[in-house]
Amino acid sequence: MAFKARLSNLLRSNFSTILRSQPYVDAGRHAKFAEDDTLALELLDRALAEADGDPAAVYLQRAEVQTNAGRYDEAAAAVEAARRSPDGIIRAYAACAAGWLAQAQGDWSAAREHYDSALEQARAAKAISAEGRAMSHLADVYLHEGNASYAAHLLREALPKLHEPVDVEMSSYFVGLLGQALIRSGQETEGHHLIGRALSLAEQIGYRRYLRHWSIVMGERAAAEARYSDAKTHFSRALELFRQPSPEKVYTLSHLSKVCLGLREMDEALTHAQSAVDISQQLDDTRALLEARGALGAALRAAGRSAEAVPHLEAAAAELNRVDSLRALAGAQVDSGDLTAAVATYERAITRAEAGDAPLELAGARRDLGLVYLKRGDLTAAIQEWTAALTIYDQQKAHAQIARLYCDIGNARKMLGQGARAMKDFEQALMALNAVEEYDIETRGLVLSSAANAYAEQGDVESADAFYSDSISIAVRLGDKTAESIRSGNHGYFLLLLGRHRRAIAALERALRLSQSVGSTLQTAVQTDNLGLAYDALADYEVALEYHQKALAIVEPLDQPYWLAVIRINLANTYIALGRLMEAEPLIDLALDSGRAADDGEVTIRAQTALGLLAVQKGEPAAAESPLTKAVALARRLEMRRWLAEALAVRSQQQASLRNDDQAQAAWDEAQRLYELLHMPQAKYSPAWLAKDG
Repeated sequence: MAFKARLSNLLRSNFSTILRSQPYVDAGRHAKFAEDDTLALELLDRALAEADGDPAAVYLQRAEVQTNAGRYDEAAAAVEAARRSPDGIIRAYAACAAGWLAQAQGDWSAAREHYDSALEQARAAKAISAEGRAMSHLADVYLHEGNASYAAHLLREALPKLHEPVDVEMSSYFVGLLGQALIRSGQETEGHHLIGRALSLAEQIGYRRYLRHWSIVMGERAAAEARYSDAKTHFSRALELFRQPSPEKVYTLSHLSKVCLGLREMDEALTHAQSAVDISQQLDDTRALLEARGALGAALRAAGRSAEAVPHLEAAAAELNRVDSLRALAGAQVDSGDLTAAVATYERAITRAEAGDAPLELAGARRDLGLVYLKRGDLTAAIQEWTAALTIYDQQKAHAQIARLYCDIGNARKMLGQGARAMKDFEQALMALNAVEEYDIETRGLVLSSAANAYAEQGDVESADAFYSDSISIAVRLGDKTAESIRSGNHGYFLLLLGRHRRAIAALERALRLSQSVGSTLQTAVQTDNLGLAYDALADYEVALEYHQKALAIVEPLDQPYWLAVIRINLANTYIALGRLMEAEPLIDLALDSGRAADDGEVTIRAQTALGLLAVQKGEPAAAESPLTKAVALARRLEMRRWLAEALAVRSQQQASLRNDDQAQAAWDEAQRLYELLHMPQAKYSPAWLAKDG
């Protein structure tokens, strides 16, 4: 049984002993620490009844218990009773109590007046501890008003003055307050250390209220730094310290739900969010209900139930108008395919973050908006938003976000054909990893995975292979089967390009099993298609055909135009290899239309190359001239080495069919140099169409 619960039971079971053996005020204070308000007030009432002198100190204790319990009218009466004391020191404490009561009700202006009065009276009475108490409360007001540096100055001066028991018991609150003031002043290391100390002080005296409060603060910090396991520990501890349903409990459940999402514990996230909704409905607290609905909407969206999530998120966003609520709503709108609404919602979030001076929320909203532009195919707009977000993250020294965002920018630049610029972005991402906290292996895995793909395309085989292996190991360590499936599939594709077919097949089969186990339909299609490519490379075209056809059937119902086009091209190439040319042509035409419509350079190059190959196989090499010329030119402009090599190889075959031997040899020589750079096995081939007749 926890200390606070044992204390409460002890006090209740030994009430008669308490009456005889210890002052009621002291016993009432200990009941207050345990948040047993009923017992605390019973003891303090008895203390009033037994008092033979000035009862003002008892009234002050009553006022604090009643204020913390939300019984404001009773607290006000107790404060007024204490103010009638003839003792100037007591009146100073009564002014502090009046300020605390006003602060609890959100009247910060009245709180300041009371604390100013308390400070004046304490100094007049030469009461050092009371002076420190009043100064500490005033610091709370300054911090609320945004003057963190002056709040920190006051607290540094005030804390050494606190020596009376009634002031020492507030040390946890005031030490933590100094920590928050320092953090807002940019002194994060010392600030976080002090919040940890505040948590320890609360634990030492068993002050349930502040133990819960600083546990929540520590949880918020851990969540903001993506230390979700630590955040869950702090929020779970805080949750155990609630005696009654309250808005604060709703808040804690809501945040715990979001932390569980970060840990991919979807069922637990939904459970906590639903509990938050249920409690807020019992309380009939509108704001708490909106907070809970926002958490429930986020959990539903993460569970793939975006249609159910939208009404909850719309309600939270409309009333709370908070950046996190708006971003969650926009994400659900993206999932539902309403990109226009999502852009408008993200723009609202950006405006709100700018008005609220919330730089990290602003950066997050801009990053998310960039993802919407990416989905719409507007890569330039996406890069603009990400660059703006990157500037903010750099100012805030948010190293993990910097590393991740450089990868997003690099991938977008690759799609725009800016290969050299993209590699610089990936190098910047790897450099940023040096400043990322060691515990954040998720970010490390994401960056290494993206870098592996980039280095593979540049022909840096050793770096790419190492990055793939490390990123897969991280996914296994995190238990993230989705990431493991994608990274294993990418590694298998990389091995396939290097001509390591059997290893590639093993990796791709593993990726396929993982994709199926997590229910990822798209990745199931992709890995199925990649296995088809592996059997194409082994010239086992009938088996390859089965895989490609199966992949096409899986991807066709999905809204994935890029992958649909790629799989159609791969299937068409297998049909060509089997001599089934009539079946290949419509697939290539559909892919080419898709590539042109989306302004997708890679798809367009590959489709034009396939058209050229089809024409050559049909015995119409002259008809291949136009698509191959376009494919080669576009691949050169977009710096896509692999697809340039493929187009040049087909061009070599086409020129040989036209008996233009020199042009055929020149095209193959250039293709071969590219294959060598990419460490692809074609570099060692001497194609049949270049063979000289005996």
